[in-house]
Amino acid sequence: TGPAPAHLRAVGHPAGKVFIGGLSWETTDEGMRDYFSQFGTVVDAVVIRDRNTDRSRGFGFVVFTTPEAAIAACSPGVHQI
Repeated sequence: TGPAPAHLRAVGHPAGKVFIGGLSWETTDEGMRDYFSQFGTVVDAVVIRDRNTDRSRGFGFVVFTTPEAAIAACSPGVHQI
């Protein structure tokens, strides 16, 4: 079985910040940056980790340079990161 599809939602950041949920435990910051760069220039991509264990919490955020890129990333469909 492959990774679960990511769930995307724009969170109202002027530069285009997108919430990414349902991430595989193996997803890295670099993997998210690489994947989402197909929608536009990525300023930041971070997988949120547990402070004590450094294990992924299964979600993260991607910030694009434009709101249009964030909207494109939130287009319908399944995203396999």
